[in-house]
Amino acid sequence: MRPMGLQKFAQMGNGALINASGEFVIAPQFHDLSGFNSSGIAVFIDKKNKCGCINSSGNIIIEPKYDDIEFTFDDNILEVRLKNKQGYISIDGNWISDYVRDH
Repeated sequence: MRPMGLQKFAQMGNGALINASGEFVIAPQFHDLSGFNSSGIAVFIDKKNKCGCINSSGNIIIEPKYDDIEFTFDDNILEVRLKNKQGYISIDGNWISDYVRDH
């Protein structure tokens, strides 16, 4: 899901979002970019292969330091993996649980 009117776009291998007029809303800067969840959050992968999150304005809200980030049943909770450990954080980056299991 993407905010209304935005389309995923790749330029020279970098993921971006453009509006209906073809203007960049989020400049091509990410190795990959997911769709947005209903809270307006998207997961990106940077050039160092680390995952973080942005909001629909393109502002980084979770710094790219995780090996993987996945949306959960609750759009305000993210499942993260770092060095074979797994846990949960809120969309503002606060830990909900410590690393709960080996992956």
